[in-house]
Amino acid sequence: MASAPAFPAPQLAQPARAPSRTLALTLFQVLVLFNLAFPKGGITAGGLPVTWGYLALIPIGGLAFLCLLRRPLLSIWPFVQALLLFLPMVVLVYAKFEAGGISQASMWIYVALFGALPLATLVVCGPFLEDIPAEDIARALRWALRFAVLWGLANFALYIVRKDFIEIPYLTVNAGDAGDIFAKNNRRGSLMKLVSTYNNGNIFGVCMVMLWPLYMKVEPQRIFKLLFILAVVLSLSRTAWFGLIAATMLCVMSGHLRALNTSLWVGIFAGAGLVVLLLPVLGWTPDSLFNASLGGRIRTIDNLGLSLWGAPEIRIPELVYVGLYQSFGILGFTIAFLALFLGPLYGLANWQQLSELRRGAVLGALSYLVTAAIDGAFVFPPTLLIFLFLTALIYRRGLRPTAAEPSRGMWPAHRLPGAPYLPEAP
Repeated sequence: MASAPAFPAPQLAQPARAPSRTLALTLFQVLVLFNLAFPKGGITAGGLPVTWGYLALIPIGGLAFLCLLRRPLLSIWPFVQALLLFLPMVVLVYAKFEAGGISQASMWIYVALFGALPLATLVVCGPFLEDIPAEDIARALRWALRFAVLWGLANFALYIVRKDFIEIPYLTVNAGDAGDIFAKNNRRGSLMKLVSTYNNGNIFGVCMVMLWPLYMKVEPQRIFKLLFILAVVLSLSRTAWFGLIAATMLCVMSGHLRALNTSLWVGIFAGAGLVVLLLPVLGWTPDSLFNASLGGRIRTIDNLGLSLWGAPEIRIPELVYVGLYQSFGILGFTIAFLALFLGPLYGLANWQQLSELRRGAVLGALSYLVTAAIDGAFVFPPTLLIFLFLTALIYRRGLRPTAAEPSRGMWPAHRLPGAPYLPEAP
């Protein structure tokens, strides 16, 4: 039996949707479609994968920038995070390129990660989340994640039955990777990891863990929540398993999830039981779940010494924080650490004023930051973009009225600085 929707329609009568809202929602749906439902669809250019989701940020970001020039009362914190914390990392990346430590291709990858993505997501596009009603944001996320989960489960079952996998080049898989899904470290014993349209079990698992605190609130159907948990378990990623437990505990500790929510706990314990049943199939023992070497990743911290600037090259492996320290030294690590944590810390500082949507974003971002200590898939699309989206959602102050909507004497002022905001469901 379905539980009550997390985002019921507001009780106050709303005016007809303004054209600006329709445009903002449509562009948001495009970004959700190609970064959550089909995040790996795209082409290969110069030996590098280029996804439709990242490409869509260029025209959408350009349009958003033009609109941003006329937009008053912007929140200062996204600018602080992007301009004062992420952009200095771009300077360090360029310095390593000039010193001959990294190739031009590598430089552009890290310029995109530390520069283009934060600017486009936090500064340029993020403010327009305030033009989209919370229930529309929830609906777009809900359907994209339902598709990702169902597509992954269907392909997981197909591989068991026929040792086959459905790929749609340019859409569910990058055109340059078509036919290579089995070569991406996705096999475990006689099974293949559930990869969905993310083409790698660990990337899928990490991204789903990040979105779990948000999804549990935007998804009214219990069956889909249980299928979500099942999909994360079948990613066969120990990092994702640990992350799911950590994310759920964060939700319980914060009150975002009721400790007596029977159906979710049944799903989680059923997932744990499934893990135990899968161990022999994977060729693992119970000790494999708690591998002290973290699957060999612990070797990356060998010879970890004090350094102000870090190594000449940039290498951010599974252990994200270790990679940041080794690549950028104490200086760069400190800046990057603050850049990643500022959004969640802002959310925690304003926790009592946040809606359920924004609290889910805070907990999702924190879940990723915990998971990143083991395997954060930092450089692989769409991991960082999803993290930045959650951060932008944390900064969303409410639903901003348009010029066509009445506001005088009708809409209460929001508790955070800025314009009056329209009432929404919690």
